[in-house]
Amino acid sequence: MKISDQIHTLVRSKGVKMADLAEELGMSRQNLYNIMRANRFNSSQITRMAHYFGVPENYFKKESYLDIMTYQIDQAQASDQIFSTPIKSLFGEHSECSKEINYLKKIIKEQEKQILLLNKLLKILETPEN
Repeated sequence: MKISDQIHTLVRSKGVKMADLAEELGMSRQNLYNIMRANRFNSSQITRMAHYFGVPENYFKKESYLDIMTYQIDQAQASDQIFSTPIKSLFGEHSECSKEINYLKKIIKEQEKQILLLNKLLKILETPEN
């Protein structure tokens, strides 16, 4: 997941405005949009965003939607938010979840194929030669 996607998720879940985030980062809203479009953030910006949103800096280094979702569920449960905040505002659109599920299903199918091939190879190797 791109940092810009993570920012959009945080903006929705925290109910803040992009203009406020831009001000926190010491830049114009347009400049923030340009950086987000290019998905190029420096370490100082990441540190300031993490502080602003109240998340650890490595939040922005999480690579999969599943990592982000797990973090958000853990945070919501820790603060009892999960019952007071609509789920969509915590996790964004369900299409991201669907993409992640489809990706994981694809990986599982590939792994199952590898298991079948390895089992066949194992049977061949275990068969005594005549």
